[in-house]
Amino acid sequence: MISRKIRKAAKPAAVSTVAIAGFTIEQQASLRSAVTAAVGAGRKAIEADTAKGAATDKLIAALACPALLAHRFEFQSRDRKSGNVIETKHASLYEYARKAAPFYVGGKQQPLRLTGFKAAVLAYAGINDATSAAAEKAWSNIKGHALPTAIALADNTIAASMIEGKLTLSGGNGTAVAKGLLELAKQSTSALVRKVTAKGTNGGKAPGKGKGKAPAAPAAPAAVSPTEVLRAATAYIKKVAAGEEAITNQRIAFVKALARDCAAIIKAEAAAAAKA
Repeated sequence: MISRKIRKAAKPAAVSTVAIAGFTIEQQASLRSAVTAAVGAGRKAIEADTAKGAATDKLIAALACPALLAHRFEFQSRDRKSGNVIETKHASLYEYARKAAPFYVGGKQQPLRLTGFKAAVLAYAGINDATSAAAEKAWSNIKGHALPTAIALADNTIAASMIEGKLTLSGGNGTAVAKGLLELAKQSTSALVRKVTAKGTNGGKAPGKGKGKAPAAPAAPAAVSPTEVLRAATAYIKKVAAGEEAITNQRIAFVKALARDCAAIIKAEAAAAAKA
């Protein structure tokens, strides 16, 4: 016969009744109350950290869309005292993340525009009170973690979605950067966010600054013919039109300028052909 030992659940530790000289019963009760409150607060903090992580995953998945990032939201700047509208502007999340105009003019921050833009984006997402403490916390997560990460994914044509409650990435443009982002996401969202938001991610130190030797001057790029440039631009625009490639506001400006100049060239060529 085989005997089995059944382990009983451990009993909770009994409340200590040790008397401490000079420490009254009332003081002991206060200590217990304070520690219980601290443990409760710690439990809530852990739950909040978990919820924040899940929220960041969802935010990245929701924001990593080129169409959303390039959309120019209409927003208003309001006088702090009267609340009256001072001006109405349009800007995208791309411009907000780049700290470009109209949010920074001549290197100077425009607080009223930043506040107005935040309110407009949150309102679009269904949050009408952008001044609440909860909304401020959420926006801090958006601008500091989710938005930069979403832009990095979109710029590398990486699709983001939520599968079984976790951020899942797919696709990519095949570059080393895209592959690196995909690998980091497999580790954790926090690893992905840390890499994207790390200082110096988008460029190194200027020559002569910091420790070590200044980097050697880059070699002059090989000459590229206008035909090759146009061929590459045409291929890129076709991919954008088909939804296979991301595009930034800066590139949109180039495309608009190109379209305008191309139209002028075609018109001139047509007029010259008619005279011939």
